[in-house]
Amino acid sequence: MTALSGFLDDDLRNGSRSLFLDCVGMRRGDDVLLAGEDRRRAIFDSGACQILDPTVCELEGRPQVVTAPETDGLEDVPDEVAGAMARVDHTIFVSRLGDQVRPSEIDGPGTRTTC
Repeated sequence: MTALSGFLDDDLRNGSRSLFLDCVGMRRGDDVLLAGEDRRRAIFDSGACQILDPTVCELEGRPQVVTAPETDGLEDVPDEVAGAMARVDHTIFVSRLGDQVRPSEIDGPGTRTTC
């Protein structure tokens, strides 16, 4: 490990903590859905969920990761994703799906954040 990689690890950890605590308002015990993209056609980094997942655990939350498919609109949102959103306290989109779903009326009381 180089000095630079240690610096980047600290930046990622601090940035992730800030996302969950300062932006999302996550609390201990919250269920957090991380909606990432398939790496074959990803615009967002497909490794983002693997960076965020351990931070949710460190903050004593319960992460769930889904791979968001490409959609043409809200009518294409898979039941797996919509159902998960309805059951969690927070959904974090590191996918294009966030632009389509975040302002929608999909059931669920949780927050929705697009990175």
